[in-house]
Amino acid sequence: MLAPVKYLKYLLFAAMIYGLSGLATVSTNPCSSHNVTPIAVFNDTIRLVSSPQPVILSRFGAMDTVQLWQSCRCLFRIQQIGQGGDTKFFLMHRLDPDTAKIPLHQITFSAPASGSLRQPYSAWYAFSTITHYGNTKYDTVRVSGYFK
Repeated sequence: MLAPVKYLKYLLFAAMIYGLSGLATVSTNPCSSHNVTPIAVFNDTIRLVSSPQPVILSRFGAMDTVQLWQSCRCLFRIQQIGQGGDTKFFLMHRLDPDTAKIPLHQITFSAPASGSLRQPYSAWYAFSTITHYGNTKYDTVRVSGYFK
């Protein structure tokens, strides 16, 4: 009868250690809301990443979706800050609202439905985000097409 009480004591100790380790994990999460004060002159290693890179559209009506995320996989907002090149030959469509704070943003690029374009075209679209450290990160999506 004494043996079950001894095991119960060990189980309670293990449960307490497990609970404390979970609390430590939550409190050290770099994406948690307690870490919103910008740190001056802090060079964080978070990057804004896009894939696929580059987007290549090879026929009229072709479409491809680009995914953008922060390398830390945190929730974030994204903003388009510029574009250039042959942008009139490509249609860009955001699949999520501009104000969405999500871990993965998706943007679709498509070629014209039809036409008589027979030369290569290319454009670039620049995006930015702010990390949970308060630093601004940038990425550029390049789109090219030779429509047949």
